[in-house]
Amino acid sequence: MSKKKPYSDERWWKFVDWGNTVFDDSEVTDEDRKKSERIKKEILDAAEKGKINLKPKGWVPWDDSNE
Repeated sequence: MSKKKPYSDERWWKFVDWGNTVFDDSEVTDEDRKKSERIKKEILDAAEKGKINLKPKGWVPWDDSNE
């Protein structure tokens, strides 16, 4: 199984919040992180302007009522 950088060039990796998913980020550089933040901002700005919809099909918000 090959190691995959969590901040590779796939835009999906840069936007998604993986919560408590653990991955080996030893290969992730500061440059990767900066690039990730730039792309995340770009995606969020586009969503704010209504250009893209970030909610996947079948999206259901978390129910936190039992906390």
